[in-house]
Amino acid sequence: MSTGNDENTKSDPELALLEEGAVSYVPAVGAILAFRALVQSRCRQVVQKRLKEYGAALGVGVVLKADGIRDYQGPGEAKWGADWASVGVELRDVGPADACLYHVMGWYRDDDGNWINNVGVSVWLKDAAAVQQLSEAFKRHAAHMDFWQQHRQLGCSRDLEDGEAATFEVYLDELLVEWIKIWTRVGGFKLLDRDG
Repeated sequence: MSTGNDENTKSDPELALLEEGAVSYVPAVGAILAFRALVQSRCRQVVQKRLKEYGAALGVGVVLKADGIRDYQGPGEAKWGADWASVGVELRDVGPADACLYHVMGWYRDDDGNWINNVGVSVWLKDAAAVQQLSEAFKRHAAHMDFWQQHRQLGCSRDLEDGEAATFEVYLDELLVEWIKIWTRVGGFKLLDRDG
């Protein structure tokens, strides 16, 4: 039995965390699960109402179906670094490129360390060169958009202002409409079949 004076005694922050966690764990997890489910439901509604035009914009016989929309959250626990997160929905194995398409509410830290909420859409491809090709085409056809690129993923996002998080799906829908227009302009996945 420990007297509280030995080397194995936990630090004050650890003790405070254990005390608080013992009381709040179940309600906190319940709140997070309910929040995540609500965000995913609203993202699903946004994507679902645009499936037909989205599939047409991606081209080459792409037919998107409601039952192909899956819940998404990232990063997973194994990669959790507490510097970004996103919750939403994804479409997997889309088109001849077997792309993954993401539609999310996200969080990231700005240069001052403040948390910023945003909405975002992105595409993940197996081939980094194809992502670069897509990025160049997107920038040519939508110079007004601010795209980001990470190795095998290309996307765009819109920061949410104070008071916009409660209706984030409105802004996600606006962004998705622009995203669909860009895919239409570049010719969908057919672009990746072209030489150079």
